Amino acid sequence: MKNELMTPTEAAEVLKISRRHVYTMMKRGTLEKIRIDVRTVRVRRRQVQAMVDNV
Repeated sequence: MKNELMTPTEAAEVLKISRRHVYTMMKRGTLEKIRIDVRTVRVRRRQVQAMVDNV
């Protein structure tokens, strides 16, 4: 799947929430955090899209 991962900023735009709230959701386990390296994280596009579809 092309572009399977997205940045927290992209996820925030899609979900229409703040980037800080995306990080809070990752910390709580609501969004799965994919660690790329020490300072880089991503989230799965399909998980974000599922949240949008369930609203």
